[in-house]
Amino acid sequence: MLSMTNESRAKKTSGCAVTYRSGAGTMYGTCPSSCPLMPADSEGTDRIDWAYFDAVLGAVPTNGHAFTYTHFPPSRWHARYLRRAARGEPVTVVNWSADDTRSAARAVKRGIPVVLAASSEVIRGRKVWTEHGSRFVQCPAVTDPRQGVTCSNCGGRKGPLCARADRGYVIVFEAHGAARKRVGSPERGGCYAAGGNVALHWRHLAQRGSGFGNDGAKLREWVRALPAGTVLRHHVAGDIGRKIHG
Repeated sequence: MLSMTNESRAKKTSGCAVTYRSGAGTMYGTCPSSCPLMPADSEGTDRIDWAYFDAVLGAVPTNGHAFTYTHFPPSRWHARYLRRAARGEPVTVVNWSADDTRSAARAVKRGIPVVLAASSEVIRGRKVWTEHGSRFVQCPAVTDPRQGVTCSNCGGRKGPLCARADRGYVIVFEAHGAARKRVGSPERGGCYAAGGNVALHWRHLAQRGSGFGNDGAKLREWVRALPAGTVLRHHVAGDIGRKIHG
């Protein structure tokens, strides 16, 4: 199930085009079962929806920028992403959401775009720091809210930091939401989309109907109609997986 919004009104994504993606009947049905941020009583998937993933890679607005995040390990999708990027055409930047600073540092050294949800104890009020030989940079939309930084204007003309595949550093998001204390702990949970307005929208999407197969086609058609120069954030909530029932 895919929801598409031409212009977000949320504070952080204000001005961006955004999407949400859920499983049929279950919010987390497109998320990997291995994601430690998923609540223990939720159901994910072990499968990547390759047709949809290919559609996401090509879903870049004309003269714009597109980026997304996934908790599926890079070993599953990064080679396919690189093959698409090697064609020289615009491609959605796929950021891997690492589980901890050590795995994030290893991945960024391999040239993988990496982000990390971290607790305040890990961040310790720092905007930029080095750990395990890699640089970590907090999301500017979080550290500089008074300057009006959002996903749509982050990075200026060069585009959002999360849309820069070769940036060479980890972007850090401080854990937030009701379950934020679980992020980085042995206890499962901590997904920011598990509560609040995001969860309400995501849950409603999951309950709309059933079935897959058209997400990629719908996405391609929608992106073609977006205004030139649009910044697109795929998956405010959701991922690239596909839950097979039965």
